[in-house]
Amino acid sequence: MTGKKKRSSSSLSNQCNRVFGILHNGTYSKALEAAKSLVPRHPDSALANALITLIHKDIAISISDTSSVIRHEHIASALYFSKAALVLSPDSISLPMLHAVVLLTNEQYESAIQECESALSIKNPLDPMQDDLGIVQYTPLESTLESRVGKVRTKLRELIAKAKKYKFKKLVEDNSLADVNEEFRALLEIKVEINTRLENMRQSLVELPSPSTSRNYSSKSC
Repeated sequence: MTGKKKRSSSSLSNQCNRVFGILHNGTYSKALEAAKSLVPRHPDSALANALITLIHKDIAISISDTSSVIRHEHIASALYFSKAALVLSPDSISLPMLHAVVLLTNEQYESAIQECESALSIKNPLDPMQDDLGIVQYTPLESTLESRVGKVRTKLRELIAKAKKYKFKKLVEDNSLADVNEEFRALLEIKVEINTRLENMRQSLVELPSPSTSRNYSSKSC
């Protein structure tokens, strides 16, 4: 890395830390504005795009109403910037994990699984510290490239397990709902059949001759 690139990387790192400081104070709008200002100054930075992704994701998660339009807009933005980060750093193993987390937030479980599996297949991934956004916490023992990559791979496998669990749960819920709908349709059909039979019986009773009419007919016959 040249001296100019080192200075640029150091400058970006400091700016990211400043954004994190704003974010930790709970000022989402200011943090997002500060993060977005980094992209024009560092157009080739995957880290800058990833930082914007992280903030959009955090804002989306902070909105409890899952049907909220604003929540979905932030998720869409998070997906957009995370994809941009992946394009800028195709050998990163950390950024796919962030993208997978956003996909999980959006209940795109199968896509999240595929993203994690794709990241696990990277043969020579970049040092996760280059894309460090605090998503993975490293201990002093994890001071080597191999140990850091190993930890991220462990996290990716954990995400796969979580996504599969959520996917299975959703399938069960969807099938249960389908069963309920099927039972409801069956009950409606039974109700229609009962009403039809009752109507037929009512019509039959209406068509029967009244007792007085029957007696009059008998008298005339005599």
